Amino acid sequence: MILSPGIYHCLSVWQPYAWALFNGKPIENRRWPIRYRGRLLIHASKFTREVEDIRRLIQTDMHVQVPPISQLAFGAILGVVEIYDCKWSSVPSACGWGVPNAYHWHLRNQTLLDSPIPYRGAQGIFTVRIGDAPLDDQQTALL
Repeated sequence: MILSPGIYHCLSVWQPYAWALFNGKPIENRRWPIRYRGRLLIHASKFTREVEDIRRLIQTDMHVQVPPISQLAFGAILGVVEIYDCKWSSVPSACGWGVPNAYHWHLRNQTLLDSPIPYRGAQGIFTVRIGDAPLDDQQTALL
């Protein structure tokens, strides 16, 4: 997939969780709810301190083979997901990806870009301009 010029909402996620969102992980766990529904870019953060521990955790708990760290993208937009629901849960999700005592952002239609786009991330939801799309106040409003 190649992104068309436009304004997008984006979320930075630590690796290898960012990778997992495009490889079977249907829930993103957050401490805060999101009202927004629709397309959301996923950015892989530059954070690398706990990557190997998280990689082992995913492989052990979820039985998913995660690529070696050297094959994961960092500091780049990886793809697009669709947020279609958000619910608080005090228990783990049935699929295993949702942790207890967190908001579960339910995702679908995960699509990887043809190539990651190097980009500086930010905390929370942030706005990304692709190409020469004009900014307007409505598109940059907080979610």
